[in-house]
This record gives sequence, structure tokens and C-alpha cells, in this order.
Amino acid sequence: MNKKILLIDDDAIVLTVGKLTLSNLGYDVVTARGGRQGLKMLEKYSFDLILLDLVMPDIDGISFLRTIKMNEKFRKIPVILQTGESNQEIIDKALELGVNNIITKPYDKQTLKDALTIKT
Repeated sequence: MNKKILLIDDDAIVLTVGKLTLSNLGYDVVTARGGRQGLKMLEKYSFDLILLDLVMPDIDGISFLRTIKMNEKFRKIPVILQTGESNQEIIDKALELGVNNIITKPYDKQTLKDALTIKT
């Protein structure tokens, strides 16, 4: 059975391209347009990994991480943060909260594949 990834981003293009790329790499992908929808998907399905955007208007990546890390049901799911953010303080906070890896957007297929190989 393929590993199941929850891809959370507020950008429809990132979701479309990300889902296509991940599907082509052999993953089952569920997308969520923002943190609130991501939390709903976590309640509905079981995931092997979360690929999470940092900057989103409804629930940002840091708040999302805090929420899932406080929940016994979700805290062990590996999280890869995808960001265009270069603020080291925010990145440090994500690492402190237990993010497993960080990739910088825009990224190419090989960068994504390498990040997933390490953490899945």
C-alpha cells in the first residue's frame, strides 16, 4: 500500500502541482486548502506524513504544528514544512515544535523526493 500524504497549502497551484508530483512519485495524496481543512482531513483519514505550508491565512503552519503536537492521535505523524519564508526565528520555532524537515519553495521534484526519502 502506498504511503498517504496530507498536503496543506493555501495556494491552489501549489496543491495541484504538489498532488501531481507526489502522485507521480507513488504516494496517495489528500489536499487541504489551509490549516482548518487540514485538521478536518486529519480527523477523517490516517496519514503517514504531512507536507505543510508555513504561511497561510486561516491557521499558519506554526499554529497547526502546535495543535497536532498536543494531540496524542497526531503528534507522531512526520511533518515536512514547505516555506518561502527566510525568517530564522520562525524556522527555529518550527524545529522546536518537532517539524522533521524544511524545504524552501519553490522546490523541484528532486528536492521534494529527497525530503520524502529521508523522512518517510
